[in-house]
Amino acid sequence: RLYAAHSQVNQAIVHAETRDVLLREVCRSLVESGRFVMAWVGWPDPTSRRIAPVAHFGDAAAYLGDIRITIDSEPEGQGPTGTALREGRTVVANDLQNDPRTRPWHETARRAGYRSAIALPIRVNGATSATLTVYAAEAGFFGAPEIALIEEAALDVGFGLASLELETQRARAEEALSRSLHEKEALLQEVHHRVKNNLQVIASLLRLETGRAGESSTRVVLKEMQGRIRSMALLHETLYRTGNFARVDLADY
Repeated sequence: RLYAAHSQVNQAIVHAETRDVLLREVCRSLVESGRFVMAWVGWPDPTSRRIAPVAHFGDAAAYLGDIRITIDSEPEGQGPTGTALREGRTVVANDLQNDPRTRPWHETARRAGYRSAIALPIRVNGATSATLTVYAAEAGFFGAPEIALIEEAALDVGFGLASLELETQRARAEEALSRSLHEKEALLQEVHHRVKNNLQVIASLLRLETGRAGESSTRVVLKEMQGRIRSMALLHETLYRTGNFARVDLADY
């Protein structure tokens, strides 16, 4: 059962595209394939100082809605989940009903049918970011083989979350790059229109001066200037239309 659950966890890591989907599928796999009573992933909230469930499966008794787990060293933070997060280690409670660390939840766990539990830190890029807590209906369920296998699953979940985080960062970088490129294209288009209009204004002024010039030598000079302005305008138009600002096709020019 545990190997089947671990296999399903790895499948979820491969196929999930978001954090929420990944964590829910991990919890579902542990309950459906591993036949645990309930599994949940907790994420610390620095504001409330509580560990909030971000994914769970199998909570038929609404256990998570009735309990309070903190990240501090008060009694509500001394249980398996709070200790696993705070100290970054696996914590096993194989007798929930009599374990003094779980005193705040004895009655709630009894009603839900939970007899043993294991809480593990989920490490993302080397830092403990969340916890995975799994419950069994039998007391004394979690021995060395079970602990090792679930620890491996939690480690895999951490790698999966790190990969999703990298993918999210890559997507954000691509979006920012695309947005920047669009802004530069809009700016370039505006610059092109301004340069084109300015060159047209200069050419028009030169034509007016040519018509008023009395001496032929002056008109020749003004027409040569108009030709040079037109050459500049043609080159600018060519660069803008080709989109290649590193090379100019001199033959066409």
